Amino acid sequence: RNGEGMKYCTIDTSGTRFSRIAYGTTYIGTVIDTHTSLRLLERFVELGGTTIDTARVYGQNATGQLSVSEQLIGEFLRSSGMRNQLAIVTKGAHPDIPTKRGRLTRNDLRQDLKQSLDALGCSHIDLYFLHRDDPTIPVEEVVDMVDDVCDPRLVTSVGVSNWSIPRIERARAYAEANGKRPFIASEIQWSLASCTPESYGDTTVVCADNQIVNWHESQQFPLFAFSSQAKGLFSKSIAHGRQALNKKIRNRFLTPENWQRVERAGLLAQQLGTTVASVVLSYITSSSFPSIAIIGSSTIEQLEDSLENCDLVLSEEQRSFLLSGM
Repeated sequence: RNGEGMKYCTIDTSGTRFSRIAYGTTYIGTVIDTHTSLRLLERFVELGGTTIDTARVYGQNATGQLSVSEQLIGEFLRSSGMRNQLAIVTKGAHPDIPTKRGRLTRNDLRQDLKQSLDALGCSHIDLYFLHRDDPTIPVEEVVDMVDDVCDPRLVTSVGVSNWSIPRIERARAYAEANGKRPFIASEIQWSLASCTPESYGDTTVVCADNQIVNWHESQQFPLFAFSSQAKGLFSKSIAHGRQALNKKIRNRFLTPENWQRVERAGLLAQQLGTTVASVVLSYITSSSFPSIAIIGSSTIEQLEDSLENCDLVLSEEQRSFLLSGM
């Protein structure tokens, strides 16, 4: 297939087409070798993908160093000539890795943005996320900082990653009242399998719950979902049983409630004659608001399995069945 079935959405007034399945590049060039990484990017685009999600911190050993992930994406953009057909998403101002020192400052943001543009070899970034929040800083200061640093010629739209809904609401209200750049999207952990920051092992992460998803729906506020396949919980369990799950998956996602969802996802995939991965991703991409599922496939086979039926649309009844069997 050549991507004729991919679903797309727009998230701002630029008209840029974001594929509703994004390729997440946390591990390219590090865990995934360079050759495979470039082939994965190439195949993702061949299958209709346009949204590529990266971050300054991906592949970094220390703050200020090069991002291996961004560099490889830059190499792919140069060799493929595809920049104008793609939606490039990156993130900055992540806390310092070894010390956890907060970096939500003008200087840190300015440095990260410049280094991202240089590494990607881009004149602009389609969507730029603040990678983590710092609740000790008033949202007004953050909005002012972003308005000052993120020149619209360099950053088409800005968003927030791992922010709470009350902080997003205050930021939006302040931006609107003062003619500042608004945050127009959010990136958090969301999948068919429920999770908490504690079980995820990172209390700076925001995990979606019904209240958060309902807010995004009511506001039609774009939501990018990382760990959208729960690290392979569904596909690995159904193909190989619980024993195939590594410690990280077990700690984050293996609860009785989620195990029931695994079984229901397997049943629905069987009924629809599609892959479990397609069902799990469609749970997100069938939402009635702009929702984008970020996948982190490390092999071509995994990527093709995830995109096997990327135009699948689940009904509300089917999505409710996955959640609770109703």
